[in-house]
Formats: sequence, C-alpha cells, structure tokens
Amino acid sequence: MACCARSIQKLGGTIREFAASGQLIDLAVAIVIGNAFTKTIESLVDNLLTPIIGFLLDGTAIGDLHASLEADRWSHKAPVILRYGKVLQQLIYFVIIVIMLSLIIGIVNGIYGSRRRNQVGTEQLPTRQELILTEHTNLLKSIARSLNH
Repeated sequence: MACCARSIQKLGGTIREFAASGQLIDLAVAIVIGNAFTKTIESLVDNLLTPIIGFLLDGTAIGDLHASLEADRWSHKAPVILRYGKVLQQLIYFVIIVIMLSLIIGIVNGIYGSRRRNQVGTEQLPTRQELILTEHTNLLKSIARSLNH
C-alpha cells in the first residue's frame, strides 16, 4: 500500500509540474484547434464530397451504402445489416485529416528549417583583434604550462 501512495504522490507531482510549465495551456489550445479542425473536415466530407460521390454512384449517398445478410434457415430473425458506407465515410475523414496534417507539418518544418539555415549562414567570422587575442591567450597558456613542468 505504501508503494501505491508513493506512486500517487509522484504522479501528483508530475501533474503539478506539467500544469505549472505552461504546457497545459498549449495542450488545451491544441485540443480545441484539433476539435475545430475535425468538425471542419467532417462538414467538408458530409456536405461536399459525399454528395458528389453519391451523385457519381447514381444518387446513393455513401453513408447509406449497406449490405444485408439473410439466412434461409433462420427466416424468423431479422437480417443483419452491414453499413459499410459509414465506414467508407470515416475512412474519407481519416485520409483527408492525414493529408492536411502532413501538409501543415511540412509547412511548419519548412519554416523552422529555413530559420535554422539562415541562423547557421549568419555566423560571423572572428575579427582580426579577436584572432590576435586568441593567439596571445594560447601563447600565454603554453608559457604557463612550460613553467609548471
């Protein structure tokens, strides 16, 4: 029981650290933006893509696609309906979200990558005075080493 209490205290300390670090606000903002992004993609699929694909499928909405399984020996039971259209619709959501996230991550990495390249390219060479001071410092260090031996 004592080990459980220590684990709970350690977890509580970790949570307090996380909350105090400011990452909790970043996480909350990310969740809100992610939720809004998901709703936008759902609206895009439900209101634009699905009707267009349904039009191409002779007016059948993707979400309404299904297969019915009926068994002759159990005629008293209702048929089993497989609603594969809903699964297809969710797959469309998933694919679009993955594509959009890949684009966003690529753009962000491109921005940060170009900043890093610019920072590396702007390193200044040492001035003549700095080179002379470095040379004199190295000379004094070598003299001090030779005197100590």
